[in-house]
Amino acid sequence: MGIVTTQVNEVWAMRAPGYPQGWFGAELFLDELCAKAGIDPLEFRLQNDSDEIRRDQWRFAGEKFGWQAARARRNEDSGRYLTGVGCASARWGQLGRHGGRRSRYGITCRIRSDGSVEARSGAQDIGTGLKTAIAMLAAEELGIPIAHVRGVTGHTSDPLGPGSGGSTTTPSLAPAVRHAAFLARQKLIELVAEHLGVPAGDVTCTGGTVGTSSARLSWADACKLIGAAPIEVHGERFPNYRDRPFHGGVCGAQFAEVKVDTWTGEIRCTRMFGVQDCGLVIAKKLAESQVLGAMIQGVSYALHEQRIMDQRSGRMLNGDFLRYKITGTRDLPELECHMHSIANGHNNTGAAGLGEPPATAAAAAIANAVFHALGAPVRHLPMTPEKVLAALASR
Repeated sequence: MGIVTTQVNEVWAMRAPGYPQGWFGAELFLDELCAKAGIDPLEFRLQNDSDEIRRDQWRFAGEKFGWQAARARRNEDSGRYLTGVGCASARWGQLGRHGGRRSRYGITCRIRSDGSVEARSGAQDIGTGLKTAIAMLAAEELGIPIAHVRGVTGHTSDPLGPGSGGSTTTPSLAPAVRHAAFLARQKLIELVAEHLGVPAGDVTCTGGTVGTSSARLSWADACKLIGAAPIEVHGERFPNYRDRPFHGGVCGAQFAEVKVDTWTGEIRCTRMFGVQDCGLVIAKKLAESQVLGAMIQGVSYALHEQRIMDQRSGRMLNGDFLRYKITGTRDLPELECHMHSIANGHNNTGAAGLGEPPATAAAAAIANAVFHALGAPVRHLPMTPEKVLAALASR
């Protein structure tokens, strides 16, 4: 038989390039090792994980998930359906970049006389909530409600920002937002100090007011002093602090519970719990959304998604949403996550990347839960019914 060369794309990364695949293999290997040695998988990880933060996460998540009780419930029905639980770690290392000496990432902060504030970056917000994070940081530094601040992204006339990938956007821009808002605040303080006839060092900007302990202006009245030309400053993203930070990366842990139909080979993920750090959490709801979204994608990656190719023509046979199966609403497990806020001492916000880290653990946790349920591993993704039935037959 001859070989036909076809022009077919290789597998491309979607989220956390290489890590979900690598973690799936490594974490499943650990659980197989634990099974042969007769060691509880969670206890094994607690004894061997060198990351102090993740050891705390293992303990916290195991307790919240009910690990010991769930392990004991394994296959208590011993009928058609088998149940199991598994865990896996999450890991990433992105703490943001400054963009280089000649072209540092930056933020423009603009305060107008009507009290409105803009924090602007040329970076793209691809749906991760960057504009919200920018607005929250600027509002915090200025001591005003976030309703007064508008985050603006995606305009090429605004300062340079990082590419929207690699879990770099927020940790790269957050320090620049704080710097820009600080500079803008100082200019407003100078105007208020001159108006009140007091030293600028005595003026504070907090609680929606600007002034001293004896004389304060509302934010709106203070901004009226600006006049027609708005305050406009440029903040920069400086390099991360040179001293070793408290925590030089990000990590997390995820737990999954599955129910396997031994007649059909179908796997249903019934419950997942994740704990994740991303430095100091800026926007809690956005951060939780990132983690829950990664867990949902992990279910899809572990159980459904695969590219089916025609072996003769090299054409993809399921290149549409009808035949390319992804997780739907009825396939979703009960999901819960907890954000672990860590003051990592790396820059003036402590921000770290979050887009990719939680995506590394989900498929691995589900695979380990399937292994626990079956007593035999499924070593290839997605874990389709025929692979499950083959694993059952191999026991």
